[in-house]
Amino acid sequence: MNLAIILKLLHVLVAIWFITGLLGRRLVLSQAAKASEIKIVDALAQLAGRFENTMVIPGSMAVALLGLFTAWAQG
Repeated sequence: MNLAIILKLLHVLVAIWFITGLLGRRLVLSQAAKASEIKIVDALAQLAGRFENTMVIPGSMAVALLGLFTAWAQG
């Protein structure tokens, strides 16, 4: 396999990781908006923060960088 194909595959896989984080965060926050107990809202907000910190932020940066590297590798 050449470098461009490997980078393209990584770019797609990281994009899936990033989108999954966005969807997970959105679903958790929508459940938090419906919750009636503050402890539940707090727990869901913390979970949304974990999605943000482990998937959304690093995923967005990785997608951008891998996109640039893939474009460079393809010429």
